[in-house]
Amino acid sequence: MKSRLWTVIVVLLSLGAGLCSCRGETEVREGDTAWNESVQPFRKTMDMGGYALSYIDMGAGSPVVLVHGFADSTYAWHKVAFALRDAGNRLIIVDQPGHGLSDTPPAPWTYTIENQAGAVAKLVDRLGLEDYTLVGHCMGGSIALYLAEKNPDRIRRLALLAPVCYKPPAIQLLKLPGMEFLATRLGGPFAFRMGLEDAFYDSDRVTETMVNEYYRPMSRPGYLKTLIRIEKEFYSPEFLATSAGLSKILRPVLLIWGKEDTWVTEDQGRRLAGDLSNADLHILDKCGHYPQLESVRSVTPLLVNFLRDATPRVDPLLIRPGEGIGDIILGMSRDEVKKFAGKPLSIRKSGDQFEGFIVRYQNDRVAEILVTSPSYRTREGITTSRPVERFLAAYPDAETVCYEARSGGHVAHGRMRDARAQGIAYDWNAFEGKRLEQTVTLNIHAPGVPAHVYGTVTPCRAEGPKRK
Repeated sequence: MKSRLWTVIVVLLSLGAGLCSCRGETEVREGDTAWNESVQPFRKTMDMGGYALSYIDMGAGSPVVLVHGFADSTYAWHKVAFALRDAGNRLIIVDQPGHGLSDTPPAPWTYTIENQAGAVAKLVDRLGLEDYTLVGHCMGGSIALYLAEKNPDRIRRLALLAPVCYKPPAIQLLKLPGMEFLATRLGGPFAFRMGLEDAFYDSDRVTETMVNEYYRPMSRPGYLKTLIRIEKEFYSPEFLATSAGLSKILRPVLLIWGKEDTWVTEDQGRRLAGDLSNADLHILDKCGHYPQLESVRSVTPLLVNFLRDATPRVDPLLIRPGEGIGDIILGMSRDEVKKFAGKPLSIRKSGDQFEGFIVRYQNDRVAEILVTSPSYRTREGITTSRPVERFLAAYPDAETVCYEARSGGHVAHGRMRDARAQGIAYDWNAFEGKRLEQTVTLNIHAPGVPAHVYGTVTPCRAEGPKRK
């Protein structure tokens, strides 16, 4: 990638005095009409009290909140959004305050990390999302980390693409003296193209349509002033505190970085992976600061697989009568489990037994969850007397899995899909020729190991005994 921005600065500063009377273009450009038309049915606004926040809400399934970076919008996700939706996720794609189609908040609003993150959190609360996965790029990654530290019980996991995590990016043009004056007059589409080309490894991937879409907000009064304020106000003491507390984030984190990113460099990615407790770092060759736009073929499967793993093996919010809410998920520490679930009924080195479920650990982290009681209720009021139905909701491709469970001389076997119609997993009982309604215990393994019902997964029988 050729670094052009410093050349642009020199040119602007040298020509500014002579050209200041030549105002740049501010007309509304057409932008990416295909993208805008495709998401228009899903665009919504939320009254935030003094300003409106714009967002896209599309898809069904596991909730995923996507937060863009500086001088960006929901368009930051245009190359991956529909693939993520079609993989079975409900996407909430936010235009941050002052960006995209969202309003500029009135005074005394400041664009600190805590205020920008607070707007996202408020939107999520208004939408009634109890827990969700966060995906953030650049400043949006900073916001995701902040929310994960402040609301650990609400965040399932995080996917971060080149997040700003330790210090402001090296390139912050609008903070330079005189840049507001010059950019107002000279900052037409040409300047936006130069900025995008500098952020990409392969500048040929920056299309005219992309440039026009990024330039469109310039027609809004005061947009440039907003960007300048964001660069000056975002990196508050709370930003630094978030950087210092990264080890407190215990949720799984997917990190995606461009090896040729000159804005937030690869060494910061490696440092972040070391500071987080549960991070998986992927560094992409021949990629700059926008992996989701420049390396779509690599980023899309990484995100799809990561979000698929985020689907809870059991409901992440479980209510035990009289005990309140628990949030037991794979990878959680043993201390966290006790914090949410209370005192175990029995304690062993390898696991704890609670009323209605058993948790097994590996290196003091949750590696397996077994839901054992039909009286155990989820937040939606669905009892685990229908566990296989819920299992199939999380694993729709598991319908051909068969099981065999042995207990007290009884042998139960069945095909997982039977539960969808019956609401309870049972099949012909081989003991004394009697049929037994067997409540199945879900065995929830770590990612990568097939989950199954209590007993063993067995080859499906060509013809099972007919039900009476």
